[in-house]
Amino acid sequence: MIKRLLLLSLVSILAACAKNPPLPSSADDTLPKYQSQLEQLADVSNWEIKGRISIQTTEEAFSASFKWRRLIDYQRIEITGMLGQQYAILEITPDESLLTVQDREPVVAKDIDELMWSQVGFTIPVALLTDWIKALPNESTQQSIRINEEGMIREMSFQNWSVTYKKYKVYPDYGNLLLPSRTTVTNDRETIKLAIKTWQPL
Repeated sequence: MIKRLLLLSLVSILAACAKNPPLPSSADDTLPKYQSQLEQLADVSNWEIKGRISIQTTEEAFSASFKWRRLIDYQRIEITGMLGQQYAILEITPDESLLTVQDREPVVAKDIDELMWSQVGFTIPVALLTDWIKALPNESTQQSIRINEEGMIREMSFQNWSVTYKKYKVYPDYGNLLLPSRTTVTNDRETIKLAIKTWQPL
């Protein structure tokens, strides 16, 4: 049950956060910094990140490690527990998507939407997901956000979700660019915390 909670919560959080990325709404003097940040983030494309995820609901709490490798034509998200015990792997290519969960037969579908719908009842807009993890909003939708005095997103609120970027930091391979290192996502049922330890270009 806990393992399924971990998988479903991770997928649901990423899906929800990616659906409606907002546009900035803040004082004029922070907007040039914000635009500069967006320009730099747009160049962050192929990467691998590693970190921790913790999930707390009214009934259960759990934590695990994750690794996310993103290339132009391939993505792989691994969820592991203590001593490297593997819980789930999600692989995405232009031709098919594959979900492997511990103690279950692998499930394959022609695309990620079909796979997620068949397994968990909703879809993941992967293109937006890759923007959300680096705090880059999608300009095709309109929703208010809060940005800090450095011009970076501090909080996004939409539907019943609230996403707070608790901390940014510089990762060695990205020069002086600040990227999210600690993010908290909440709704009325659960709290999810993401801590990114390493972020490397590929």
